[in-house]
Amino acid sequence: PPPGSARDEPPVCQERIGLVDSSDLDSAFAEQTRDDDWADATETVILRRIADASGLKLSDLRVECRDTICWIHAAFPTREYQETTGNRLVADALRDLPGFAPGGKGIPPRNEPTIDFYYQRRSPH
Repeated sequence: PPPGSARDEPPVCQERIGLVDSSDLDSAFAEQTRDDDWADATETVILRRIADASGLKLSDLRVECRDTICWIHAAFPTREYQETTGNRLVADALRDLPGFAPGGKGIPPRNEPTIDFYYQRRSPH
């Protein structure tokens, strides 16, 4: 068969079917519409997880879920706190979210002590 034919494709991992590549989560999020039932329930779970994180100090927190992807924006009191403690505590709080695919995308700050995380649900339908 010619190069680039189906035979050259790696086998498909069943667990990844229907998932957006982690590097594209932020752009895919921007294009999605909102699944109100799932999004409302999931935002509540994520907010509770972060609120229950021991020792975590945030100056701002925003969570928005759409059809299959959630965006979490966390702002910290100082850059030093973010780098030494904050990023790790937020990541720990979000680890193993029920129904979510492993991994995600974190976008570190440019000039502010903030971080944006994107996670997607394991099997949307």
